[in-house]
Amino acid sequence: MNIPEVTKARAEVIEGFIQIETLMSSIISNYYVGRQNPFSFVFALEVLYDENCSFGMKRNILEKILNSIMEGADKKAAEAQFQKLFKLNKIRNLFSHCGPDIYLAKEGNGIRITPNPSNPSQRVDFDKEYQEFRKLEPEVFLWLNELLPQIDELRQKGLQKFYSVLTSHTPESQ
Repeated sequence: MNIPEVTKARAEVIEGFIQIETLMSSIISNYYVGRQNPFSFVFALEVLYDENCSFGMKRNILEKILNSIMEGADKKAAEAQFQKLFKLNKIRNLFSHCGPDIYLAKEGNGIRITPNPSNPSQRVDFDKEYQEFRKLEPEVFLWLNELLPQIDELRQKGLQKFYSVLTSHTPESQ
C-alpha cells in the first residue's frame, strides 16, 4: 500500500472499530442498566464513552457477562468471536499507532517501511492487515448486533444465576 492508500485504510479501520465499540457499549449498558431505563444512555455516555474506559475494559466486561450466562456451544462460539475481536483490536492499534514510516537508504537506493512493533525486523503489511480487518469486522459486527436485542433475556438469565449463587452461600443454606 502506498501512503494515500494506508491513510484511507487507516480511516476505514478506525471508523469500523468505533462501530464495534459502540455496539459493545450498548450491550454493556443495556445489560447492567436496562434497555428501557433512560439512565442507560447516561451510563454509556458518562462511563463507557469516557476516554479512560478502554477497549480492553469493555471487552473484559462483555466477556464476563457472556461467560456467566452462556454454556456449551454458545460459549464456544462466543470465545471464537472474542478471538476475532482481539484480532480486530490489534489491527486497529497497528493502524492507529504505527508510523511514521522509516526511510532506509543504502548506496542511493531507499525504501519506506513501517516496522512491526511485535517484530521490528519485519515491516507492517498494511494491506494484509486491512484485508483481515475487512474479513473479520462484518462477522463480529453481526454477532454483536445479534446479541443486542437478546440482552434483556440474557440479563434475566444472568441475574437468576447470580442470585442462586448468592443464596447458596447464605448461612441458612449451610
